[in-house]
Amino acid sequence: MSKYFILLLFQLMICMSTYADTDRPNLYGFAPAYPTEVPELFVSNVKPPYITIETQYILLLNIDDNGKVKTFTPVNDKDSLVWKYFLNYFSDCRFEAALLNNKKISSILPVKIIINPRINSPDCYFPIDLSLKINDPDLYYLAYQYNNITFPSVAYFPKYFCNIDWNDTLDIYPFVLLQLDLNKTGEVINVKEVLSTYSNYTMTIKSASLWSEFSPAKVNDSNISSNPFLLVSYFPQLYYPTKKFYNEKSDSISIHEKLRVKLIPDSINILQKPIPRTVEGDKIAISNIPRVLNDTLSLFITVDTSGHAKINRSGKNSKDIYRIIKDVFSRVEFYPAIGFDGKPVKYSGIVRLIIKGSEKVRIEYLW
Repeated sequence: MSKYFILLLFQLMICMSTYADTDRPNLYGFAPAYPTEVPELFVSNVKPPYITIETQYILLLNIDDNGKVKTFTPVNDKDSLVWKYFLNYFSDCRFEAALLNNKKISSILPVKIIINPRINSPDCYFPIDLSLKINDPDLYYLAYQYNNITFPSVAYFPKYFCNIDWNDTLDIYPFVLLQLDLNKTGEVINVKEVLSTYSNYTMTIKSASLWSEFSPAKVNDSNISSNPFLLVSYFPQLYYPTKKFYNEKSDSISIHEKLRVKLIPDSINILQKPIPRTVEGDKIAISNIPRVLNDTLSLFITVDTSGHAKINRSGKNSKDIYRIIKDVFSRVEFYPAIGFDGKPVKYSGIVRLIIKGSEKVRIEYLW
């Protein structure tokens, strides 16, 4: 073989490696591990866990600096049967190791598993897929959290006003998207407008962001500067002027109140996922539910760009169940998911319906 050919081949390999590293998703100097080889077919010598509805799990892979899976564990101990079910599959996977400041390191990689008792092969999702794409931003961000990286967050945001009617039937709620320059203490150094569909109040929100309080990003417990995106949404379902916003987790707060001020670490894929239009979008009163009917349904749905939901998989199809599903989704309307360009995008995910006799049907959006 010609020495010139060997030299050319060597240079080509270096270029391909450099391109892959350059094209590789990363944030704060950290690039999560990603698969380079996975089995074409799922095969297991262990029986699947017993479930009656479509269920999703998170498994944690411990990957060394050579890209080999050393161990993996479920997030919940009760999911140990899932771990055994996937043992052979993940043992045959190959990965590119995680990077921290361009140095290969051992890391933890969360993997989402969806098992449907009526489908033989489960679905497996990585934070970054084989083509270096990010299809699930939440799973991607989870990879950072399991590797001792903390994203910046909103600690406090001032009250704000807008002239929007609660009766408004806009296809997409107005919003303002800003990019912040936060220093190591979380102080706002600079604010830049990225996108606004409510220009009359853009300057008001920019001014309010300067009076806000943010918790800084951290890598290995050390504060770092960051450039997150601040999304402020004007939902017609809220009262204006709003109250002061604090980062609270409470079941008594409506979904619109929780999501009206949101800090996003990076410009990936989805700006906002589908949101129910009604304030009581998580509880629906259905007439004539049999008192003896206590069940949980797992539905895989797609919300299109107009906000209409289509049920892709429902699992159970008894007469009463079919009537309840049809009734629920004839009354629940969504704002569609929004991309970083401000345009509506199609989104698919799992919704869980919890039925308890004659009570309201409770809806859990597992996205």
